[in-house]
Amino acid sequence: FVKGYEQLIPALTLPDLDDRHILAAAIHTRADVIVTYNLRNFPDEYLSPHGIQAIHPDDFVVCQMDLAPNIVCTAVKRHRAS
Repeated sequence: FVKGYEQLIPALTLPDLDDRHILAAAIHTRADVIVTYNLRNFPDEYLSPHGIQAIHPDDFVVCQMDLAPNIVCTAVKRHRAS
């Protein structure tokens, strides 16, 4: 629930202009990654100047497994139980 990013949108460029709000919110929150299935609309050339990269959800989970396997496994079990 990011607020205060809207003023960044007009200055941003992406292949799909309707996705600029996502990049603006990521910049505003100083995010390192945007997790998305839609990688083609978030190419490195547009994200890297902001220190952000786009990553597929599957790759994100794998990275999290490397960092904290117990936490990820617990979250997966909770999600499956719900």
